Amino acid sequence: MIATLIFLAISSCQNNPKEKTTEQNVPAFNLDSARQSVEYQNAAFQKAFENSDSVGLANLFTSDGKMMMPGSPSIVGRAAIASTVAMFMRMNIKRQAKTIDVWGNGDLLVEEGTASLLDQKGVELDHAKYLVIWKMEDGQWKLFRDMWNTDLVASK
Repeated sequence: MIATLIFLAISSCQNNPKEKTTEQNVPAFNLDSARQSVEYQNAAFQKAFENSDSVGLANLFTSDGKMMMPGSPSIVGRAAIASTVAMFMRMNIKRQAKTIDVWGNGDLLVEEGTASLLDQKGVELDHAKYLVIWKMEDGQWKLFRDMWNTDLVASK
């Protein structure tokens, strides 16, 4: 009887691994999956640009997203971003972008890449490097900060 009580006392003090729970059932962060999401969002960005869909493009940004262009104050918020990209779209330029690398964690990602702006004949007007900070919003990776600068030498 005493042996049974001791056994019960000891076993009741042990943690049952089956009963352990986490605060949230959040899947572990997977960088490869995040990279695929960035690629998908970049394809949506390119499609919106090609279709002159400035609102669709702006909706790929977080609600507090910013575009940070050279020689310009930051463009803040979806409405201002839509207005700015509409201006580029009216210029009938083409855009090509290439991701070099993506790194980050479950909260923020950073994408490094290069981009070119081309006229209708395919002549390169600008070549740039960029960094995009991606932020999870409403279950999707969205552009939080989009910044770039040109590789072209300023003319004197």
